[in-house]
Amino acid sequence: MKTILAVGLILLLPVLAEAKPEVVGRLAGHRGQGASVARYSPDGTQVLTASTVGEIKLWNLRERKVLHTFSTERLGVSDLVFTRDGKRVFSSGINGTVRLWSLSTGRLEREYSGHSKGVSGIALDPTGLLLASCSYDKTVRIWNVASGECSLVIRTPTLLLGIDWSPDGKRILAAGADKHLRLWDPTKGTLLAALEGHSGVVTAVRFHPDGKRALSASHDKTVKVWDLASAKVLTSLQHPDLVRCFSLGEKGLLLTGDESDAASLWDLKSGKLVTRWIAHEESGVFSVALNEKGDRALTGGVDSPVVKIWALEK
Repeated sequence: MKTILAVGLILLLPVLAEAKPEVVGRLAGHRGQGASVARYSPDGTQVLTASTVGEIKLWNLRERKVLHTFSTERLGVSDLVFTRDGKRVFSSGINGTVRLWSLSTGRLEREYSGHSKGVSGIALDPTGLLLASCSYDKTVRIWNVASGECSLVIRTPTLLLGIDWSPDGKRILAAGADKHLRLWDPTKGTLLAALEGHSGVVTAVRFHPDGKRALSASHDKTVKVWDLASAKVLTSLQHPDLVRCFSLGEKGLLLTGDESDAASLWDLKSGKLVTRWIAHEESGVFSVALNEKGDRALTGGVDSPVVKIWALEK
């Protein structure tokens, strides 16, 4: 195991573009104070949203109609992940469970129980056969999707707030409350590296589709882009407040949400800010999602159960 101190270029906020995204729709109907998660379906025709009181809704995006409502944990939903075929969805709960739902019937198909505290994030491996979950109980668990059995428990020294699986299936990456990112071998649980560079809690992580880079968001008001071979920070995108979430698009676009009520759209290749706008007034941005074309975005606020749909400039 190696610990690496990150060095990299700090990019300050440039002058914002004049054109701002426009709201083209609202997904309203959740109970509770906030919209904790918003996700596009793999084909882009449906949207899943979740509230802070544990309610999940599946929407027909074109008609803005609810197809199913899933009642889950009263303590809230932390993450949603579609299966590879888009027919089912995994939900993780603050009560410590992961659940698998049928989107055609709205029925619960399986529960994955074992964490002693809330599950903060989930990630599906490239084959769709294995699921990783991370928790406030300081563990990562690897699950067999079909059987529901836990095949591996990885114990860590810190609370974990987000997780992702590499495109080649050979690594998992987790966000730590101790300011570190950690890479493990998901078959043996071996710690491959601890990446040090953030000065605040790491709130979210994602592998880049090329598998050579990773992104992380933090309370230190940055999103960092890492080169995993050298374990160095390539770019540090500065924000005005702590960053809760981000979504990486297919065409090099990065959408971030921060505590200053704003969403920001970045060109990841150049590291430049495309535009920034107030997405939820008097409410930090809790969740964001980009569609595959990169022309639409979803945002959810901390104090509002409404998910907004935004039209983005191409």
